[in-house]
Amino acid sequence: MTRFMRPRAEGQALPEFGMALPIFLLLAFAIVQVGLLMSGDVALVNGTRDAVRAAVTYRVGGATTAQAACSLTAAEIRTKLAGAMPGFSSARLKGVVTYAQVAGPSGAPALTVVTIDASYAQPLVIPLVGAILDRVDGLGGPAWAPPGDTFVLGARESMRLEGSAGGATVTCAF
Repeated sequence: MTRFMRPRAEGQALPEFGMALPIFLLLAFAIVQVGLLMSGDVALVNGTRDAVRAAVTYRVGGATTAQAACSLTAAEIRTKLAGAMPGFSSARLKGVVTYAQVAGPSGAPALTVVTIDASYAQPLVIPLVGAILDRVDGLGGPAWAPPGDTFVLGARESMRLEGSAGGATVTCAF
């Protein structure tokens, strides 16, 4: 008899599911967005590394050859990123190529080192998660990037030129 008079708890799972679902979806979408950011960061580091490998093959002796080397290096990094990063936009890429003289070890001649600093404003494609992550880097979207929620990724790679003849420090932007 008590079995029939006991209050039934049917439908209790639905409100609990409704309260847990938004938190679960936010976490799932955050994992997806962070995965996209990590993929973009790996592509930027690899593209920068490949570009600096190409840049060490150019001999820079003055402003004219530096500008040519910079153009070739910028084309190299854009080509690598276009193939490795889904949705790549060259308007979101900013970088600096530097050919600099550094002192060699005691008594050794000076060395020329090529350094590439690259930044990419990765778009945040998931709206709510993007709005949260956009505030994490503290930039809120750099002035040089197209408008929208972005997260700035950065990479810096350096290599030494073999058998370089030396010269002045030359810097060019792309």
